Amino acid sequence: MSMEDFKARLSEVKEKMKVTQITASRVIKTRQGDVFLSMSSNIPNKEEDQEQGISLKDARLASHILGLELSILAHEQACANGLISGNELEVATKAIKGNYTKLLVDKSK
Repeated sequence: MSMEDFKARLSEVKEKMKVTQITASRVIKTRQGDVFLSMSSNIPNKEEDQEQGISLKDARLASHILGLELSILAHEQACANGLISGNELEVATKAIKGNYTKLLVDKSK
């Protein structure tokens, strides 16, 4: 199989793939202890779409959205447990939102 045939086959398989579930996990490690969170999101079947799941492109966006929410939640729990300060939570939340906003905007182009 030539490299061009291989690339064409990869593109074909990628186009056919459907994602039905996204899982993300986060660990916040501090000297006082750790916070571990994991979330899964199921992708419902659209009524007008006979195929189960969503495209890889949409799954990437969904993964970023879930990752954003999970990252913030992990820091909130670390703060609630006294593992990080309120100021550290504020700084982390601002950085996380900025990073994910940039990522989502760049991926939408």
